[in-house]
Amino acid sequence: SLRKLQRHSQYLKQNPKRTVTLIGYSESFGSRNYTLAIMERRLAAVSGQFQELGVEKSRIRRIIFGGKGSQKSCE
Repeated sequence: SLRKLQRHSQYLKQNPKRTVTLIGYSESFGSRNYTLAIMERRLAAVSGQFQELGVEKSRIRRIIFGGKGSQKSCE
């Protein structure tokens, strides 16, 4: 929710040495590429909102866990 993002953003702004890691897990429906694309869009939306709230992009790390335990880092 937006309120949670606002609280986390405020914490990050008050603690400039802290970073945030966004972790997305894809569902098991559709093709692997489809589910990874959905998770990338979701994480991009949350990352973008953090940036709009004043958190520097360099402090946001994004990781996607796709089906069958694969991992894709989107730093």
